[in-house]
Amino acid sequence: MIEVFSYVIGFLITFPFLVSLLVFFASYTWNKQGWKSVHRMVRYTTFLYILAVGVLLQDILELPVFGFLLIGLLILLSIFLIVERNINGEVVFLRAWKMFWRFSFLLFFFLYILLVFYGIFARVFHL
Repeated sequence: MIEVFSYVIGFLITFPFLVSLLVFFASYTWNKQGWKSVHRMVRYTTFLYILAVGVLLQDILELPVFGFLLIGLLILLSIFLIVERNINGEVVFLRAWKMFWRFSFLLFFFLYILLVFYGIFARVFHL
C-alpha cells in the first residue's frame, strides 16, 4: 500500500502538467465555466509545480534547494503584501494571497518547462 502511495506521489510531482489538465477538464465538466476552471486548476496544482521545480533543481544542481525555495516564496509573499498595502491602504490578506498564488503558478510553471528542457538537453549532450 505504501508503495502505491509513493508511486502516485511520484507521478504527481513528475507530471504536474497532466494533473493540471485533469483538474481543468474535471472542473470544466462539472461547471462549464472556462475561467473558473482555470482558476481552480491554478489553485490546486501550484503546489505540485513548486515541488516539481524543487526536485528538478535538486537533481540538476545536486544541492538541497527547498530551503531556498521556501525563503524565496516568503519574500515574494511579503512583496505582494506590501504592494497590497500601498495600493489599497490596508492589507486584505486573501486578495494578496490569491495574487501571490497565481503569480507563483506562472513562475513555477515556466521554470518547470525550462528545467525539463534543460534536463533533457543536458542528459542528451552530457553537460
